Amino acid sequence: MVRSTVTNLGCNRICLVSRARARAALLCAAAAAVTLGLALFLPAAASAAIAPAGVWPASPTLNDPADAAVSLDGEVFVADSLGRRIAVFNAGGGFVRDFDGRDGPGVELVKPVSVAIGPDALVYVADAGSGRVVVFERTGEFVRYIGSQGSAPGQLSSPSGLAFDEAGELYVADTANQRIDVFSVTGALSRTLGGVGGAAAFEGPVGVAVRSGEVFVAESVGNRVQVVTTAGVPIRVLGISGGGSPTNPTVSRYARPAGIDIDPEGNLLVADAGRHLIERCDIWGTVIANWGGIGVLKQPNGVGVSGSGSVYIADTLNDRIAVSSLAGTAITGTWSPTAASSAPGGFSSPSAVAIGPDGTRYVADTANNRVVKFGAGGEYLGTFDHSGSGALSGPSGIAVLPNGTQVFVADTGNNRIAVFSSSGTFVQSLFAGQVSAPQGVSVTEHLFVGVADTGNNRAFLGNVDGVIYYTSGVGQLRLPAGVAADDNGNLYVADTANNRLVFYDGAGKRVRNVGGLGSAPGMFGAPSQVSLVPGGGIVVADRLNGRIEQFTTAGAFVAAYGVQGAGVGEHRDVRGVAALSDGGFVVADTGNHRVVRWGDDATPPTTSILGIADGWSKVPQTVTLRAADTQAGVAQMWYRVGSGSATAYTGPFTIDAQGETQLAAWSQDRAGNTESAKTAWVRIDSIPPTGTLALGDGSGVSPSKTVNALSNVTGASEMRVDQGAGFGSWRPFAPGVALSFSADGTHTVTVQY
Repeated sequence: MVRSTVTNLGCNRICLVSRARARAALLCAAAAAVTLGLALFLPAAASAAIAPAGVWPASPTLNDPADAAVSLDGEVFVADSLGRRIAVFNAGGGFVRDFDGRDGPGVELVKPVSVAIGPDALVYVADAGSGRVVVFERTGEFVRYIGSQGSAPGQLSSPSGLAFDEAGELYVADTANQRIDVFSVTGALSRTLGGVGGAAAFEGPVGVAVRSGEVFVAESVGNRVQVVTTAGVPIRVLGISGGGSPTNPTVSRYARPAGIDIDPEGNLLVADAGRHLIERCDIWGTVIANWGGIGVLKQPNGVGVSGSGSVYIADTLNDRIAVSSLAGTAITGTWSPTAASSAPGGFSSPSAVAIGPDGTRYVADTANNRVVKFGAGGEYLGTFDHSGSGALSGPSGIAVLPNGTQVFVADTGNNRIAVFSSSGTFVQSLFAGQVSAPQGVSVTEHLFVGVADTGNNRAFLGNVDGVIYYTSGVGQLRLPAGVAADDNGNLYVADTANNRLVFYDGAGKRVRNVGGLGSAPGMFGAPSQVSLVPGGGIVVADRLNGRIEQFTTAGAFVAAYGVQGAGVGEHRDVRGVAALSDGGFVVADTGNHRVVRWGDDATPPTTSILGIADGWSKVPQTVTLRAADTQAGVAQMWYRVGSGSATAYTGPFTIDAQGETQLAAWSQDRAGNTESAKTAWVRIDSIPPTGTLALGDGSGVSPSKTVNALSNVTGASEMRVDQGAGFGSWRPFAPGVALSFSADGTHTVTVQY
């Protein structure tokens, strides 16, 4: 601040005092623009690759749900542990969305077992598989993660339970480390309860809840709920009786307690997995009510309650959410999206799929004893579910004539191949009395029919009139479940119980075996349906490995697609596959009761840059990157600040450089597609203007009522003036400003820049 003061007591003069005040404002600091050589850091664009491209029905099934949490607006967030994702439902059980971390930098969920809604309305997920807590927006965008795999302070090993206290601190049941870790609202380790040397000794802590300064810990090994202070001092134990002597042995009423929550009335809800029930008790352990029991629930591992008293139970081994309320002890409903369904367009253990020449999909809906028909875009077209001679029993294989006019079904329970028109009219039975529980069928343009005659441990080639040309595999095959035939009479057989493929030539002679038991590329776990790829090659449903494997017709391994699970790009007990003419394929995802289309993915991810202020800022900017990819999923995100090197994104980062800094960000998906870099400018000026102010000729006295204010200031873009009555509006900076005064006397002028 520069001050110049001159005082004169003469009557015909104006006496002035000048004051210059710096303004810490948004300034347009000069900076040279830099053209960045992005090509030096970006991987080369990949060619189109196969990735998930559609699912029927649209909402995924639950696979060992482990916990549930309820947001203030009633949405229910489910930790779908083997589905490796968070599934979100509305209060009525309708599926809303799901997310699995694939849009974040290396934060894909591995085994989410607990979920909580934080006081900041973010979703906190205990990922036992990766040893950390992953934080998401409610819409699924990655925010940050807390902890890492290990046993050092701040690290986690199989975290299994989450809770927040009134101050917003996060309590994590760090199961394998036998402790409760407490993190601040910023994610920094605050303290540890229990563990080596701790006052409290925990035995398998898997659930945690906090109320009024007391921490309730469900111990799956100790079969108890231990209560400690927020500093870790033991207070009491719930669920244990007896004195520990031979005449008065210690007895627990729990059998592997898991999840725990506090209801709106301040009581405890304990998911007792070993007793297959939910217990409600007060904070002293007095039982109020129980829900479930054997035959109702099956090893429930988590429980969540809404503010209105609705209770949501993670009924783990029933693959569903069970619903009740605090007003009663009955289970009033269950949510099990796309589990075994006989509704139009639904499935129950679909085992095979075939594609017509117009792209129509025909699905052998095994447990519903029918064929379900969809259009090329996945729209439901109807079912073949006849009575009488056209009735099906456990259909397990399906094929379509290349001209699309007839559909051949391996009608397993009726020991035949059933033939229908493409509209569903029953036409005839083939090979009745000659086959036993056939599970695979194939038909060619030359009207050859290949059959996997499962119950007879053989495969054969016949024709559409029911004539058998040759039989193969007797004494070689064990429970063959899939077959593909070509127009040369060759057969490609899934030798299921022997975990291999067997190729036969047009005379029925075995040519080669491919694969063997295992999960390595080219190996199998109970291979099932086989399909020929237009243009060459075969694809096989590798059932127990949850994937589709592709080979050349000479038996060379080409690629594998999918893994075990229920999320995007995952299958469970996959039994069926049919190749498409565009290079993709359609999968009967049996254990997830759905059909999945895989197709070319040539579309790169889309990255968003968040957290940058518009225009200039006087404070450092914290930047968050997000990326989305609707098919293969995001594999990695990168960024570069200024002319620096490319950096893999692992979480929010800060830019504090003065002036203008260009930020570039881009992502790559799991199919190898890389997007062009997005750019943004970060403009920071935290240095206030500096300089001097002079009034008039600098003498401090003016004979005129109009005086020039002369500013010798650098770094200013705006200014405002106070002539004694308060500051006026901000205006563009000018070195000289004419000021007018109405009366003689001493005046103080303050200018802010």
